[in-house]
Amino acid sequence: MTLPAFDRRALLALPATLAAAPGARAQPARPSRAVPKVVTISPGGPTRAMPAFLGALNGLGYPIEVEALSSGLDQPEAAATVAAASVVLAVAWPAIAAARRLTSTVPIVALDLELDPVGLGLVQTLARPGGNLTGLFLDQPGIAAKWLQLLAEAVPHLRRVALLWDPAIGPAQRQAVEAAAAQQRLHLETFELRAGAPEAQFAALRTMRADGLVLCSSPLVYQQQAALIRLATEARLPSITMFTDFATAGGFLAFGPDRDDMGRRCAGYVDQIIKGRRPADLPVERPSRFELAINLNTARALGLSVPQTLLARADEVVE
Repeated sequence: MTLPAFDRRALLALPATLAAAPGARAQPARPSRAVPKVVTISPGGPTRAMPAFLGALNGLGYPIEVEALSSGLDQPEAAATVAAASVVLAVAWPAIAAARRLTSTVPIVALDLELDPVGLGLVQTLARPGGNLTGLFLDQPGIAAKWLQLLAEAVPHLRRVALLWDPAIGPAQRQAVEAAAAQQRLHLETFELRAGAPEAQFAALRTMRADGLVLCSSPLVYQQQAALIRLATEARLPSITMFTDFATAGGFLAFGPDRDDMGRRCAGYVDQIIKGRRPADLPVERPSRFELAINLNTARALGLSVPQTLLARADEVVE
């Protein structure tokens, strides 16, 4: 049956008669536990990767119970729920931190785009995580270099770049952008984004007379997206960040991983663990499919003419 997108608890299953039907195709290897349980943790509520994750689970060919936790993670009931799971999916750092507090033995599949898993001690190495956690983590130096390269293609004579960074996500993204800017010989100044109205940060940012703006991804950046887009446009500041929603909503450029693909790949991790693989032996992987979005209306408002070579590579062009 079709799984409702974000039920707190649901059962994913194909009809039991399918496997036994005469002439049916060979079925995939099945887990030893009758009905494995997957607990998803996402303190901010369902994420964009979740529908693809659930859809991929639904296509595995065996029943799976799914329970979602998004609040009350410090309560005894949450610990009991996680303890009964076959696998935990934790999306973004608050969920990963909560999952690690709740269990040191239940396998955890993590999905995060801001952290350095080795630097934080989440895994021993990318190739051999060595504990109960594995998953998908973004290559920070790679994405940082790409953001600056795309800005340089779109903005003639790019020399001075402002970086707006949320300290709550840790230093990995900021350090990667700083290193990429130095390598590309760009002058970079970093400004912290705090909860509340971002006008104060933009007032300080305007004083550097930047040619472009990089917005490190974080839940706070997403929450303040509308205000950040408005302020960047008013300041005539070409900007780039990770998710295509930014360009769709009026931001200039967005480049980042395909969240549907990440959701499906997380389901692949879950499948392997349910069938007996240990997280310690499953290498941490990087997103491999990326999306580029360009808002031409914003480009015109900024007085920019986007090169055809850049438009030809875009997955989405907003006009």
